[in-house]
Amino acid sequence: MRTRQWGTGTCLLAAITLGGCDSGRPLAVNDPGPHGSVEIDLRALQGPLSQGTQETCASVIAQGVLRVSSQGGTPPELRKDIPAGSATIRFDAIQVEQGPVQFSADILSNNGTVLYDGNTSAQIDAATFSMPLTLEKRKPVLQVCPDHVTLDPSHSFALAVSNRGIGVLTYQVALPACETGPCIGLATRPEDVPAGGSTVFRAGLLRTAPQASVELRLQSPEGVVPVVVPLPKLPDLVIESAEIGGPEFTEEGNVELPIFVQIRNDGNVAAGPFKLAATYAQGKEPFFLVAPFVVPGQKSMIYPATNAPLDPGGVVSFQGNILFLSARNTVITLRIETDSCSGEELTPDYCHVNEFNEANNFSDDIVTSLP
Repeated sequence: MRTRQWGTGTCLLAAITLGGCDSGRPLAVNDPGPHGSVEIDLRALQGPLSQGTQETCASVIAQGVLRVSSQGGTPPELRKDIPAGSATIRFDAIQVEQGPVQFSADILSNNGTVLYDGNTSAQIDAATFSMPLTLEKRKPVLQVCPDHVTLDPSHSFALAVSNRGIGVLTYQVALPACETGPCIGLATRPEDVPAGGSTVFRAGLLRTAPQASVELRLQSPEGVVPVVVPLPKLPDLVIESAEIGGPEFTEEGNVELPIFVQIRNDGNVAAGPFKLAATYAQGKEPFFLVAPFVVPGQKSMIYPATNAPLDPGGVVSFQGNILFLSARNTVITLRIETDSCSGEELTPDYCHVNEFNEANNFSDDIVTSLP
């Protein structure tokens, strides 16, 4: 706040007090001085990789710092967070003294690295001012496009990484983890990026999880950029375990193999009813032979099935016998399939349950000798 003093004969210009005009006492008048704003243009720093694209990008930029060298009421340092995709940041209500004023700004990453800086001087005489500030590059700057991923039908995606600073950008990809293992796998290896350059790498979901999305983090020495990856709402049936006992002859002279199977839903929504099938191969033959999977209480004597939805993370068990009607005195390889379409016609590719991963419905191969 500035004050002005008047001597004798100036009280009419200043104020009138309840006691009248006291020409022998100096008076103070509130005079805030010039005030205005400083605007920093970030469009060249945070724009998309190519002109005309509509996608938004995520940058490592996290905070702007403005310093004003004036004896006015403005604090010597002002800070403001920079939302992702911001075109500008603006500092308002800046109060200064009339005369020469120095303005300087830093753009910091989320680990405190100065990515851009700049300064300017101006003679401030008017009551208000609006000051633009141009910045210069100081470090490699990690930028990722897009900032929110859209998955293709195979649950994979591509990310474009650019360096909007100076020097060579190095970075690593931190993969998020789900409860049963990594959620995302890399299809291509990330590469260093020269100043002004860009590179593209591909990744894909390995599994889904109960939450709506996971966060992929690209890490550089200058800062970190998070990218949101959505998780599709789908069930995912896997065989948690398949254990057999010793083979025995039945009264009819067939061979039966006791078996205990557990199926788990690794997806994030319930799985509707599905059935199991047991196939086997002799020697090097393909798995085209179907063996009846007999479970007490089941309607079918070949294909046991569920009769209720299997919730996310839920497990259902089947205990029964695999029946071999003709195989004798041979080594077989047994394989259990969940959500099987065996014995049916005109079924969709995904059979009964549309799953996140249709390729993980088989048990490990079980090798055993039949008497």
